[in-house]
Amino acid sequence: MKSQGISIAAIIAATCAGCGGNGTPSSGTASGGNSSVGGNNASGGTTQNTGGSSATGGSVLSTGGNSGTGGTATGGTATGGTRTNVGGQSATGGTTVATGGTRTNVGGQSATGGTNVATGGTRTNVGGQSATGGAQATGGGSSTGGTSSVSTNCSITATSSLSTAIATVGIVQFSTTLSNLTSAHIDFGLDTNYGMTAPVDLTQSNNRTLLLGMKSSKTYHFRVVAQTGSTQCTSSDYTVTTGARPTDLPTPTVVTNNQSAVAGGFLVAEGYRATSPDDYAFILDADGELVWWYKATGFADLTAAKMSYDGNYIWVAHGNVPQGTAHVARVSMDGLTVNDYSSQFTGLNHDLTILPDETVIFIAYGTNGCDDIKERSTNGTVRTIINSGAPFGNSNACHCNAIQYSKDDDTVVVSELDHNGYFKVTRQGQVKWVLGGGTYNSFDKSGGGASSWTSQHNIHILGLDHVLFFNNGGGGGGGVPSKAIELNLNLTAMTTSQLWSYTSNPTISNGVMGDVQRLDNGNTMVAYSTQGIIHEVDSSGTLVQKLTWTLPKTIGYITKRKTLYGAPPR
Repeated sequence: MKSQGISIAAIIAATCAGCGGNGTPSSGTASGGNSSVGGNNASGGTTQNTGGSSATGGSVLSTGGNSGTGGTATGGTATGGTRTNVGGQSATGGTTVATGGTRTNVGGQSATGGTNVATGGTRTNVGGQSATGGAQATGGGSSTGGTSSVSTNCSITATSSLSTAIATVGIVQFSTTLSNLTSAHIDFGLDTNYGMTAPVDLTQSNNRTLLLGMKSSKTYHFRVVAQTGSTQCTSSDYTVTTGARPTDLPTPTVVTNNQSAVAGGFLVAEGYRATSPDDYAFILDADGELVWWYKATGFADLTAAKMSYDGNYIWVAHGNVPQGTAHVARVSMDGLTVNDYSSQFTGLNHDLTILPDETVIFIAYGTNGCDDIKERSTNGTVRTIINSGAPFGNSNACHCNAIQYSKDDDTVVVSELDHNGYFKVTRQGQVKWVLGGGTYNSFDKSGGGASSWTSQHNIHILGLDHVLFFNNGGGGGGGVPSKAIELNLNLTAMTTSQLWSYTSNPTISNGVMGDVQRLDNGNTMVAYSTQGIIHEVDSSGTLVQKLTWTLPKTIGYITKRKTLYGAPPR
C-alpha cells in the first residue's frame, strides 16, 4: 500500500508556528501515523492500522487474531518466519525492509514500510517534531523553527545611538507589538552573522540596552529578538557606526603563537604610571583593540578596574602609594554616570574587591603601621573588618597589596608583602588561615610543602583548597625571575603541595604589582604589570599569546572575561 499524500502548503499556512497547541488533526490521527500501512504488525498482526494511531474501525484492527491467518500460520509461527509481515517491522524474509530511507516522512513518525523506516530521507518532517498525521499532528508540541515559535504577527522598532562619553558603546532602545515580554536580547556583530549578544533588562525605559565590546570606527549590525513565552519576534537588521578611540591611550603589540589555543574574550585593565597625573581604565578585545575606556583625571597610578556583578559598572581605584589621598570612582558602562566615592574610602591603597550586592571590601592605611581591611556597604557606611597585623602576631609593620573575595565561603584573601604571606578572614574578622608568613604560617608545620616564597602580589582563588598567585621573587624583583605558582591546600592535614608553576623564557623580573588568572579553557594569564607585559600560557606552560606595551606604559591588575555582560569570573 501507499501512504496518503499531505499538502505542505496546508501545513505551513499558520502565521505563528505552534498555533493550534496539541490539538488532534481532522478525522482523528492523520495519514502516516505511528503505525502506517505495514507498520509494527502487518496484516494479521496486533496493531495493523491504516492512517494513524487509531485507524478507522477501532484501536486494534487485525485479521485473524494476534498471529497470522488462523492463529499460528502454516509453516511456523507465521508464514516465512516468527514475525512475517508485508512491509512491516520485519518484512517478508528479513529483519527490516522498507521503501526508501531512514526515518524520513512527510507526516508521521513512521511511514510506509516499517516502524522506523519510511519513504525518502532522514527524519525530515514538515511541521515540527511530529509531522502531519503522527503521534502529534500539525500544530503539535513543536513547530517550524524549533521549540520557540516564531510569530509573523508582530513588529519591532529600534533606534540606536552612541554614548557621548565612550564612542564604542552603542545604546539601543526598542518597542514591539508583542505584548507582555518575558525576555529579550540583541544580537550584534560586524556582519549579519552577529556573534555577540547583549541581554535586555526589561525594567529599563524603552528597553534601553548597551552594545559593549565594539571596536572603534567600525559599522556593526544588530537585531532585536523579543520573546513572550514560547512566541518569538525578531526585528529586521539595523546598523550603528562607532566613533574614534582616544589618541593618548596606547594599545599593546599582540604576538600570537597559537591562535586556536587562545582563550579570547575581553581584558579589563588600567594604566599604572605613578608619575602620571591621570590615566585610563580600559578594555581590550581578543585582537588587542580598544573597546572601552575611562580617563580617571587626577587619579594617577591606577591599580584596580573591576566590574560589578550586574555588569553595569566599573569600579576604578588608584594605588595611593605613597600619596595618602584615596581616589575611587564608579563608572557606568556607557560612561555617562561617574560617582566619585573617594570620601567613603579614606586611606584606600592598592586594591578593592566587589561583592555580588556591590558591597566593597578594600585595603586602607591603618594607624599602627599595618593596613586595615575595611568594608563599605551599599549605603556608604564603612567599618573595619580586621587590622592586618592581627594574623601576624599583632605586628606593627605590614603592607597589604591585593585582595580577592571568595564567594564559596563569603571570605576575603589578602596579600601581605612584609610577611611574604596571604591570610583568609571572614567578614566578621575571624582569621581562617595564614599561607606563608614565616612563623605565622598555618601550613606545613612539620616542614616540606610549598608554602614558602619571597614577595607576592595578586591571587586567584580557584577553590577553598586551591589557589594561584603571582610570586615577584627576590624581595620584589632585583633580577630574580617572577613566576606564577599554583598550590593545593590540604585543609585537614594543613599541608601544601605545588600543582603547577610558570616562569617565562627568557625570564622576567617584575618587582611591583603582578597578577594571575586561570581561564575557563585551562590557560593562565600572567601579568608582569610594571614591565608592561602579559602572557597567556597553556597548561603545559607554552606561551600562546603575548601583549606588550612600550614603557613607560605599564598596567595594574587585570581581569579576563568571556563577555562584558554579567558577573565577573573572579
